[in-house]
Amino acid sequence: MSNMEKYKSLFKGFYEAAEKYGARDALYVDGMTYVYEELAERSLCWAESIHKANENPYVLTLGYQSYSNYVSMLAALGAGKAYVPLNPNFPKQRLLKTMEIVEAGTLIVAAEGEASLDQLLKEYQGTLVILLCDSDSKAGWEGRYPQHRWLKAGECKYSGAMRQAAPEDPAYVLFTSGSTGEPKGIEISNRNIYNYLRFILAEYPIYTEDRISQIFDPTFDVSVYDMFTGWWSGAAVYSLPRAQRLQLSSFVRDHELTCWCSVPSLANAVRQIRLLEGGGLKTLRQSVFTGEALSMNTARTWKKAAPHSTIINLYGPTEVTIQFAHFQCDDLDKEYPHSMMPIGFVFPSQSGKVMKEDAREAEIGQAGELYVSGSQVSKGYLKNREQTKSSFVKIPESDNLWYRTGDLVEMDEEGCLYYLGRIDDQVQINGYRVELQEIEAVLRRAAKTATAVVIPWPPERKNNPDSVYGFVLSGGKLDKKKINALCKEELPEFTRPADIFPIETVPINASGKLDRKALSKQLSELLS
Repeated sequence: MSNMEKYKSLFKGFYEAAEKYGARDALYVDGMTYVYEELAERSLCWAESIHKANENPYVLTLGYQSYSNYVSMLAALGAGKAYVPLNPNFPKQRLLKTMEIVEAGTLIVAAEGEASLDQLLKEYQGTLVILLCDSDSKAGWEGRYPQHRWLKAGECKYSGAMRQAAPEDPAYVLFTSGSTGEPKGIEISNRNIYNYLRFILAEYPIYTEDRISQIFDPTFDVSVYDMFTGWWSGAAVYSLPRAQRLQLSSFVRDHELTCWCSVPSLANAVRQIRLLEGGGLKTLRQSVFTGEALSMNTARTWKKAAPHSTIINLYGPTEVTIQFAHFQCDDLDKEYPHSMMPIGFVFPSQSGKVMKEDAREAEIGQAGELYVSGSQVSKGYLKNREQTKSSFVKIPESDNLWYRTGDLVEMDEEGCLYYLGRIDDQVQINGYRVELQEIEAVLRRAAKTATAVVIPWPPERKNNPDSVYGFVLSGGKLDKKKINALCKEELPEFTRPADIFPIETVPINASGKLDRKALSKQLSELLS
């Protein structure tokens, strides 16, 4: 896959693999295995109906990790359109807001999305062509919502046609939380994702014999990595049910997975309940961590469980197409700042700069905000000029458009980047600027744990709090006296946590990341 000079759309890469490896396993989900030929034929069958339905470039997909929902996303791409995933477990108002911003022409509904569909259509004002993937009848729906056009999957006819989207056509639109509470839609073009896959598959190849984990919700952009690094390479993608996340070790062993990808929080949670012991992940040859900072403790523990695997730390916000910096963790005995793995080196085809508050480039070793430019960077936020203007900017001595990541980093002499936290994680206490990640690093060392989280308090003044509180992942009794002693040695008085609380498990949000809001709520209950 290293020679990918000619452009291809996201679906074309899958389709070429299906033509070449038709009888090979493509997808394992809900206890069933589907081969490439079947997945391609079904998706193109639905794609034909989607293409004929209207000229709107956006297709909503309402589902989770089911066979029908995987086909739905492929079908949208096969029709030359962009898929916009809706998680039926998300709050109704967030889903409605997404639908209102996108103004899609088509909605594909998997069985797990039908319960949410009724509630959404009661309030949605637009008109849609709605394809029911798994329902035997559409009559009841047509009677309740006659303003929409209804289709059943069984009515779709396969023509064998495959439509190649143009480079600038959108491939998918994902929504992230905005600072104002309004979701921000990020449109990733086929050119964006092509340039990403071109590098990542050349640097970290996937082979036809590989079996790849797929644990990310389709609304999280790393799901695109899971699916399409595999499907562009003729490999098999294995969907891990949400209910079995903490049994990842047995899932890897039972299915002999060779490639793993998750957020570090999941590995930490499994580590805490002692399910990463004994080298049980011996089939893995490649382990990717992304979406959060990767601690040295987590990397070392994972390596013991997966002794034959390389460990790769990938970094990047959704706006720059999944990831744009990488670091292969070869030397696990080396100590890095704050006991965290570097986020590494910007992809050679992209550009990154560390910028100071005055919009001047920072010196080597000086902290600043990471700005990114290149062929992976999206054009901005869908129908949100104000937010686009503030996040996608021009900088001195450059004609390119740069995305402001909001991440605080520093760069060493070799160009390696180190993640220090979010710009908005900088708080001021009694007039002093405080880095939350610095406090978390001290807590991790003191408690000898992979996970420590610091919460500013009170939450309504998170950037200018009165104090901070710490949570430490601890399966046993917490030695507060020892932890406070180290804090006293290493932290100024105004940065020391007012109190420290043990947690037995790490709260995880819908994206699989550490849920700071849940910890803030827990802190409120502890202090009340």
